[in-house]
Formats: sequence, structure tokens, C-alpha cells
Amino acid sequence: MKKAIIKLTTVFGLSCLLIACGGGGGGSGNGGNNAPPPVQPIQPAPPAHQQPDAAPNIPAPPKNQAPDTGAKEAPPPPPANDSMGMSPPPSTQEKWEGACEAKSFCTAQNENRNNVTVYKLEYVENADRLSGTPDKYTKQEEHIILQLGEKVGKESEYKFTLLGTEENEVGYYGYRHNVDNNLTHKNVELLYAINADFKNKTQPSQLRAYYRKEKGFIYAPISNNQLSNNSLVNYGDVDLIYDEGKMSGSIYQSNNGDPRHLNKEVIFKVENKNSDNPSIEPIVDNLLGTIKKGDKTNLNYVLADSKKGNGDHQYLFGSAKAETWIGVLAAEKSNEKPAEKPSK
Repeated sequence: MKKAIIKLTTVFGLSCLLIACGGGGGGSGNGGNNAPPPVQPIQPAPPAHQQPDAAPNIPAPPKNQAPDTGAKEAPPPPPANDSMGMSPPPSTQEKWEGACEAKSFCTAQNENRNNVTVYKLEYVENADRLSGTPDKYTKQEEHIILQLGEKVGKESEYKFTLLGTEENEVGYYGYRHNVDNNLTHKNVELLYAINADFKNKTQPSQLRAYYRKEKGFIYAPISNNQLSNNSLVNYGDVDLIYDEGKMSGSIYQSNNGDPRHLNKEVIFKVENKNSDNPSIEPIVDNLLGTIKKGDKTNLNYVLADSKKGNGDHQYLFGSAKAETWIGVLAAEKSNEKPAEKPSK
């Protein structure tokens, strides 16, 4: 009997132990449902709330940009000049050189047909009553562009003539008015400038040709304090011969287009004797009042082609400065040929 009780107690204890282990430490409640709950799969977060009929969330194009319509975009315009090999403006592409003559310093540097320096001058009375010379000029620098032919400034403050042909503008010559440093006296600057691409590098020793031009020579006295504005410059007609490296001929008083003046007076003589450069001198007394007869100086000149590198020596440009006068010259080769020299 005692053994039966012990056995029953043992069985009951084991049963309780099994029940306790199977419960997994579950809390109070229905002891018959202490089995572990099934593992639940992790659900993704619910999507953000959207309106049923909302349009797709497409980002808007940036400002100043049209939305993409599916059409093929036009290619961007080509960059200017650099990548396409386009020519820059003549003022930056071409190299020009020349000479400027005046009572004091002047220069033709940085001058070209698209950038010719001129001065707007205005005479003002009693500008400074405390000074000994109260009447003065105001001066404003300007820049002009030349076309073929003549360009004359207001009140003849300047006049330039561009020689050449369309797309072959060779060079120009002319004058511009300026004033002294005290702004009290008007003077004149005479200059020429040519495109260096048309210039002949050497003087041809076999060339024989006439060079002529009406009003191709501009001259002025260096001392002109008492001259009126219209008498600052004057013109002469050029008649020269280039003979195997030597230059000679005459400058005639221009008749200004008056056909009645057929017998024009020779006012300057050009000759080439024992030097490389020809000389030029006035041969009449008191030209424009103060130019001295016999005031000789060198005529510095260059020859230029009508087209780049064609070697026709079509144009002649020159300049001179003496003690009492200054001058610039331009002429074109004549169709008339000099007579052949007799053979020795």
C-alpha cells in the first residue's frame, strides 16, 4: 500500500513537471492553451496616404526651362570665332603702320582704317580770365572708321582719304587738327597708315613707273600761330617717276578741280642724287607765309601692292619734315609707261 502511494505520487509529480515545462512560463488564464503562439511575418510599413486619382509625382522642370515634350532638342549654336575659325574684326586682325608729322610729337601707332584718332575742338572765349591768354580750346578725343574715298570732319577738323578697292583697303593719308599743350593754339598733324600685308619689304631695282595723284600731297607750315583755321594745310598734285630705285619729279600747286588752271605752278621738287632716300624741297618763296624756299629734307616713302603679295607696287606713300614745313604724300602708279632708256 505504501509503495502504491509513493508510485502514484511519483507519477503525479512527473505529470506536473511535464505540464510546467510545456507551458513555457505562460501567464494566468486557461492553462489548457499555454502553447506558444505561431510566429507572425513582419509586415512592410503601409504606403503613404495618396488621393485615389492623384497624378504621378513627376518633378517640375527648373525655372526658365521648358518641360520635356519628347521632341528632339535643337543643337546649341556654335561658339563665336574661336572654334569655327571665323576672322576677327579688321581692327584686331590687321597690322597697320605709317608715319605722322607735326610741329611737336605725334604718332601713327595703333592707327588703322577702323580706328583713326581725331579731335573734337571747341574754341572758348574767356575760359580763364586770370591768365594772360584767357581764350582756350576744349579737346575731346574721338575715333572714326574710314570707307573708300574721302571722309571730312565737321568744320574741316580732319580729312582722310582711303585708297584701295573693296576688300583690299591698302592705306590712307590725311590730316587732323590738334592743339598745343596749353590749349591756346590750333595746329595740324599730317599722317598716313598702310596695311602692312600690302607693303613691299624692299625697293624694286628693276621697276620703272610714274606715280601721280591730284591733291596727293598735303603740306603745312610748322609755325602757324597766326593762320586762320582754313589755312592750316594746303594741297599739291603729285607727278613722280620711280626709275630703278631712284625717285624724282615735281609737286604742283593744286587747282582744286578748276579746269581754267591748266598751267599749274611747281611748288616742290623731288630728286634722288647721291643718297638712298630722295630729297624734297620747296622752290617758291614764302609758301603759306612761312615756308622757306630751299628748305630741303628727306622724303621717306614706301611702296604698296593693290592686293596682298601680288607685287604690282600700285601705291606710294611718304612723309617729310623740314625746319619750316611738314608734308605727307600718296600716289598711284600710272598706266603710262616711262620711255625706255637708250641702250649704251
